[in-house]
Amino acid sequence: MAAASACAPGQGLRNTIRVSVKKVDEGAPVDRTFFVKMVLLDCCGFTAEDIYCLQDFPGGGFYDVTFRTAKLCERFLEVFKEKGGEGTLSVLTAVPLFVMPVQRSRMVTYTRTTHMCQQLMS
Repeated sequence: MAAASACAPGQGLRNTIRVSVKKVDEGAPVDRTFFVKMVLLDCCGFTAEDIYCLQDFPGGGFYDVTFRTAKLCERFLEVFKEKGGEGTLSVLTAVPLFVMPVQRSRMVTYTRTTHMCQQLMS
């Protein structure tokens, strides 16, 4: 039980990105088959081995994609940033469900710097 409480918050969301489908008036719906084949495999160039888990929430209109490694997750975000406004990806939005290490280290650095400044000023 001690090991479970020692886990970082949000550990279960590691390498996970939520991809939401914007309202589409025309064309084919973005169902699970379309999402996997057209978005993950064709457009982004991933293989089935790259994906750890794919959760489909049809009522909510989004997918949670968990990648096997942080590098694969970052690669998806880079591809989405580059191609996000064009073609298949134009009807999607992507939001990371994890705290990226760079953001976390900046926060720690900011907190330490602020604390040190406060100590110097007192």
